Amino acid sequence: MFRSGVPAPELGFHMRDTDVFLACVIPALDSATVLKNGTEVFNDWVNPPPPIYMQFYFFNVTNPLEVLDGEKPVVDEIGPYTYREYRPKENVEFLRNGTKVFAVNPKTYIFEPNKSVGDPKVDLIRTINIPIVTLLEMTRNNKYFKYIKAIVAAVLKTYNENIFLTRSVDDLLWGYKDPVLSLVHTVVPEISEMFGLFYNMNATNDGTYVFLSGSEGYMDFTKIVEWNENRSLSWWTTDTCNMINGTDGTSFHPLINKDDIIYLFSSDLCRSIFAVYEASDSVKGISVFRFTPPAKVFANVTVNPDNAGYCVPKGNCLPSGLLNVSVCKQDAPIILSSPHFYQAEEFVINSVIGMKPKKEDHETFMDINPKPSTPDLHLNCNLSSDSMPKIHPATKAWIIKRLKTRSSAEVAGTFNVSQRQVQRIKKRFEETGDVFDKPRSGRPRKTTAQEERLVVRKSKASPSSTAAELHQACCLLTSHFKSLCQLEQFVGFCLEMASRVESVPRNQH
Repeated sequence: MFRSGVPAPELGFHMRDTDVFLACVIPALDSATVLKNGTEVFNDWVNPPPPIYMQFYFFNVTNPLEVLDGEKPVVDEIGPYTYREYRPKENVEFLRNGTKVFAVNPKTYIFEPNKSVGDPKVDLIRTINIPIVTLLEMTRNNKYFKYIKAIVAAVLKTYNENIFLTRSVDDLLWGYKDPVLSLVHTVVPEISEMFGLFYNMNATNDGTYVFLSGSEGYMDFTKIVEWNENRSLSWWTTDTCNMINGTDGTSFHPLINKDDIIYLFSSDLCRSIFAVYEASDSVKGISVFRFTPPAKVFANVTVNPDNAGYCVPKGNCLPSGLLNVSVCKQDAPIILSSPHFYQAEEFVINSVIGMKPKKEDHETFMDINPKPSTPDLHLNCNLSSDSMPKIHPATKAWIIKRLKTRSSAEVAGTFNVSQRQVQRIKKRFEETGDVFDKPRSGRPRKTTAQEERLVVRKSKASPSSTAAELHQACCLLTSHFKSLCQLEQFVGFCLEMASRVESVPRNQH
């Protein structure tokens, strides 16, 4: 018998398989891991307590004239410029009887000088002139912008602008008034005269979200089901690539397993991605599982056919390690990659001098504490019982999951149930697609299975005890019984069952 309180308990027992623990803890998690107003779980979700930092690195182009003559760019990495990121949930509203939660997620960035290499308002970076490149791209491909081609050429000459520019880190991140865009703005008002990689993204939100609260199962905890009033995206060319999967990356369901695939949606990436278990580690004394996106997430369609939808326009597929996000960035010619083209194809890495991809420096990863970290969760589980009387639906879901990689006998042993029960659960799932039992008629149960097992153990230890003594010793809730007579009848039944199993003489009352 064990009793544990969390967060992140160190449980003092050894088990042949963590799934036995899961079978005991899942029912409690189902009720505890739910977004409810006023709870610690809800408060931590609204205002994530761990500090979040965003670090920006820039590549300074050292040979701009040579690049214009056709040579490879030579770059130096400058950074980090570190900002503390605050991302509370606001305008929170519970929907559909608390099963869903509406919210917006504004992000605010505050500069952290002690974690940065310099002053972003002073340090200068020479890089691609993105506004000019964007306008040239739009002029070439969009008939509505053919009239501004002459204007762009004249402005470039007047303001001595070219394909490269030099601006402060602060300008490049948070925005500056661009002379070319300002002139174009007078002709095409919908084109902003301001440009910045994170322009209008400080102290603003990226749209509305609808999350699952977890009330219908802890595995659904904080999953995103809608973004900007849409259940899927529209930028990509296949339904699979347009799916909104997982959470926003700030929270996950408890009891993460090494076999899990962690999904998350990022509006910055304009898509959902997934991560898989890579290794176990320890961070500040806390055991964690490290999950990383595998190379196939950004692989070319020849490696991962599921990525065909990211070839935009349709059929225009980039090499592995690159993602064209122009369709969701106002048609700006922006290609995303991991730092230093990590996991990109070799010829991509060699196209720029100064790229030095290293797994330990440039891999994207998440360190997740796999243990339950839900406040006020208390467990009372007998690991030595001969059988588990009624299998919780969430446990059945784990059984179905384990059957994908293990035999019925192994799964039965893991969850301390019979193979017949496992086969029955499997058959029901194959026939109906779920693991829930059909509603049954009859008188509602007066006691829980846990209370009944406790009465049996107490009666075995003290076969001469009266019903009242057993009631006091077992601390049964009297609200479960209409009278002591009912309790005596129940205890008498338990004593009879105990005598059949253990041949213990039953005391006559």
